[in-house]
Amino acid sequence: MWVEPFAHLRDVLARIPEHLQSRIEELLPNHWHAETPRAPVAAHPAQPIDR
Repeated sequence: MWVEPFAHLRDVLARIPEHLQSRIEELLPNHWHAETPRAPVAAHPAQPIDR
């Protein structure tokens, strides 16, 4: 299974602060699954988010 390196690194670095040390193997490339997207972010601070 091929993993896009930048997407993997970005996701893993975002997860590390809240990820349990006992489950660290989940972050390895061969076990990694991208986290589901979070709430939408406005493209520009002045633009409201449509909900």
